[in-house]
Amino acid sequence: GHRYFVEGHEGPIREAAELIGRDVVFDLTHHSWQSLEGASLVLAPRLESRSAMNLVEKPTVKLANAAQAGIPALATDDAAAVGLFPDLVWLEPAGWGDPVELARSMELAIERGPSAVKFSESDWLNRMRKVLK
Repeated sequence: GHRYFVEGHEGPIREAAELIGRDVVFDLTHHSWQSLEGASLVLAPRLESRSAMNLVEKPTVKLANAAQAGIPALATDDAAAVGLFPDLVWLEPAGWGDPVELARSMELAIERGPSAVKFSESDWLNRMRKVLK
């Protein structure tokens, strides 16, 4: 994902990963989807953004990719993402700055496993239309 979604929070994210004995990879390229191979958890925070699209629609793409790849995900509690993936673990933006709270949420997300929600591109577009109405 883009650097500004984690800027200023890399430290707590690294600390949380260390607390649960995991490595963290920040792939800040436009090909970050390629980093999913071998991942045990996808982080999809929306801690701040310069556009409404990035806060509302974009998180669902990352979560859909994680679900399709069979990888658990932890995300902020964005309305669109929660509406489309109600079975995921959510952490409010303030919790992403607390390594202990973040580590607990990471462990819970890994324990819970990937979202059972799987759908095609047309299903995703139809669901997004409903969420955005």
